[in-house]
Amino acid sequence: MFNQIIISKSSLINNIKQVKKNNPCSKICAMVKANAYGVGVEQVVKIVEPLVDYFGVACFFEAEKVAKLTNKNILIVGALECGFVSERFCYAVSSIEDIKYLMSLNKKIKIHLKINTGMNRFGFSKLKDVRHALILLKNSKLILEGIFTHFATADNFINVQMKRFNSFVKLAKKYSKNLINRILLLYFSCLLFL
Repeated sequence: MFNQIIISKSSLINNIKQVKKNNPCSKICAMVKANAYGVGVEQVVKIVEPLVDYFGVACFFEAEKVAKLTNKNILIVGALECGFVSERFCYAVSSIEDIKYLMSLNKKIKIHLKINTGMNRFGFSKLKDVRHALILLKNSKLILEGIFTHFATADNFINVQMKRFNSFVKLAKKYSKNLINRILLLYFSCLLFL
């Protein structure tokens, strides 16, 4: 006997519409990493493409696959893979070393700062490091599109993470006036541009 996954197309579309309704000034990035969590990247991209602004993937090779399915922006949220960088994609950066490496390429590359608020995989954990990153970015060709975090759980710890994340958002707004309307928030498997 084989296991079967049944996804409701109408429910998927309705979920995105509800997010848009509750966040009318937001842009949506649909996470389709790991073959759209095993559902099938081709099918999911086809269904949600008219409703979203970005697609999120884990790595460069996933980004290349999704790029064949859409012209929309693709954000690679996994660790930066040196040697696999294209101006076609947007990149999560999680350290000063990532920023320095991308700066050395001397290209206009869109980036999003990954903030570690409790998931503890990777990302900036200290305000001083983000401050340093923002100063470096002012004198580079890199384009800071937003910042994001990954909430670890749906329980009360989310409030702790949100408080931490908001302190980074406040700092980022001081250094980048254009960032105010482009803060990126990773909320489980849904990315929202506020």
